[in-house]
Amino acid sequence: MRIMSGTRWGVSKNVLLIVYKALIRSIMDYGCIAYDTASLSVKSKLDSVQYKAMRICCGAMTGTPATSLQVECGQPPSQLMMADYSLKIKSIPNHSTATILEDSWQNHYGKFKRGRETFSIKVKQTLQSADIDYIPVLPRDTEPWRQMITKRDHLPSQKQRIRQLILDEWQEIYDYCETGEFYKELYPTVCYKPRQQLQRRGKEVQVTRLCV
Repeated sequence: MRIMSGTRWGVSKNVLLIVYKALIRSIMDYGCIAYDTASLSVKSKLDSVQYKAMRICCGAMTGTPATSLQVECGQPPSQLMMADYSLKIKSIPNHSTATILEDSWQNHYGKFKRGRETFSIKVKQTLQSADIDYIPVLPRDTEPWRQMITKRDHLPSQKQRIRQLILDEWQEIYDYCETGEFYKELYPTVCYKPRQQLQRRGKEVQVTRLCV
């Protein structure tokens, strides 16, 4: 990504974000369910990698607040991927990993630090907060082409509720963050789309550095 970027030359922020999502964010999201119960010091190492990648995408200066970079790049927390995966597990009959969402005595009597709860507890809390009490089961069709169409449009309302819930939680974190006050005045709301979509790399970097 450093080879492709530069303050006056290089590809645009959108192209760098595509590279970041394909080569870096995809690996983090793939294992986020497994390492989510790790300590904050361990997960902070991944946060630093994500921060450096977003800073390269925007051409921002060192020391730019991470919350501002997330809004600038339109990158939500990894919680979105975990919630979508839980919906997939619950909607597919006899899923191979469905046992991780089953209720157990650890969920009621176990003592967990904040942010280090089990995956099943976090999924239950997320579904309750999003007012999702019913998840339709994916019908089984014999034709493979019909299965692809059905899976694509199977849970639109549930996924939309999850996205809105995570967007609201992201907005709350952004509002109460003590850094990036000037950027908040320019962009007070978070969204899933990147900001400052310009054509020339040099102008894009200049505008980003003035904002963040």
